[in-house]
Amino acid sequence: MRAAPLFFGLALAVLPAHITAQDQAIQAGRQYPAGTRVASPTTGVSFVVPEGFIGMYDAEAQAFVMGSQAQQGLLVGIYAYSEAGLEDIVEQVGGILENQGITLIPQDEGESTETTASGTYVAMSQQGQGMLYGSARVGEPGNAALVAAARMGQSADGLKEIVDGIMASMQMGPAGAQQWRQAVAGGLLSTSALDRT
Repeated sequence: MRAAPLFFGLALAVLPAHITAQDQAIQAGRQYPAGTRVASPTTGVSFVVPEGFIGMYDAEAQAFVMGSQAQQGLLVGIYAYSEAGLEDIVEQVGGILENQGITLIPQDEGESTETTASGTYVAMSQQGQGMLYGSARVGEPGNAALVAAARMGQSADGLKEIVDGIMASMQMGPAGAQQWRQAVAGGLLSTSALDRT
């Protein structure tokens, strides 16, 4: 278990070619204002924090979490993995939410292709009922990202637009995790487990 923080630190040292010096590499405990392009070199995923939001990496949630400065209770979570397919990331994030006491009930048939999946859900928790819209995408390098927007209440209005905006800003290039696996033979770094941001 101690290898994960070490691996994260090592992966930050090498920026894949598609991540530029202007991108802000994710650091635990740091806040990122609207308009910032945030990058996870470990997963090869970068995206822009949307207008009206502020975000930070939350280790407990295992996601980059953003809160709306204008709409109280509106939250967005971004999950990224260096090696995952659509089913992998949907299952992984579903398990994370379930462990946090959130039960998702599908509200539509959703939409899916070979590389994308999205849908609207009722999200039940101890705090009550909310709505969640999520969208996942697999990148050509074999990485994957899922963006979910949620709020308490019975309205999903505006959630899809927020998620679609973040997905439109998303860039997916080669993952630093893959580079380190190739550079380090054997040991913990050669595992094929999903690597988090």
